[in-house]
Amino acid sequence: MSALPPTAAPSPEVQQAIEAAWATLDAEQGLGLPCDAFVAHVAHTVARRAGPEGPLACLAQLALGDVYLAQAGLHGSERAVRRFFEQHAEYIRSRCAKVADGSELAQEVADELLTSLFMPRRPEDPRSARLWSYGGLGSLRGWLKVTTRRLVLDRARQRRPAASEAAFDHLQDPRARADDRLAGLDGAARLRPLFVESVNALSADEVRLLRKSYRDQLVLREIADELGVQPSTIFRRLNRIREKIWAAFTRRAEAELGLSPRALRDQLSHLADHLDLDDLLQVALVLAGLRPWPWRPA
Repeated sequence: MSALPPTAAPSPEVQQAIEAAWATLDAEQGLGLPCDAFVAHVAHTVARRAGPEGPLACLAQLALGDVYLAQAGLHGSERAVRRFFEQHAEYIRSRCAKVADGSELAQEVADELLTSLFMPRRPEDPRSARLWSYGGLGSLRGWLKVTTRRLVLDRARQRRPAASEAAFDHLQDPRARADDRLAGLDGAARLRPLFVESVNALSADEVRLLRKSYRDQLVLREIADELGVQPSTIFRRLNRIREKIWAAFTRRAEAELGLSPRALRDQLSHLADHLDLDDLLQVALVLAGLRPWPWRPA
């Protein structure tokens, strides 16, 4: 296995914390991932992504269970690969069907992605398997959502003749930072602070619930099980939060920019062509500084 790009060695405190996380995960999942491989991969992510709060704070935010599963598969565990596909193969195919324009493209992208997650795309480079780029900044589901969309767009571009390339100009590259995506849309720059303020007005519990849904990509049943309530309760709570964000956004737009709700909707009509509601809320969360989003390369 080729070595990771060089980074500074973790401090003893960080090293011990990662080793402790490995011990817990190895006992839970039992997939035989070597401790040193897990430590090296996680330490590399922490070294690159740690912010002002420090490496331990960064480590605490990583989806380490997902990292363990992915790394176990990359290091040759057949059980890890089987478990991964049991958990995620159907999701990958459904995402391809949702994003792709046509069933043939959806099938092509799904097959390509499924065969390149653990297998190197270039025989001379073992680390060219796609899952090597997953570092745990967000859940595997979130990473797969972004990777699927990116691959669909890439393959769709390849199918189009050069003369029709302009037809893709409105499609936003998921590799770009979320704030760049929003600021780049015509007229959106002055609306940008309103998204931030609207999300910052939420309570800590509301932010946590949004994180579970939009950052961690948990489905209603998973969130409900974690919180000990019914899925219908989570559905209603998320709807109320979305309504709260929109209400705060429209109030601020009218008070600060003189835009009535109707005028605001007209101004956002072009934005609706590019981003669905999930994207808008993800952008708002990123701009509010809550967390780097999974479409930033992990």
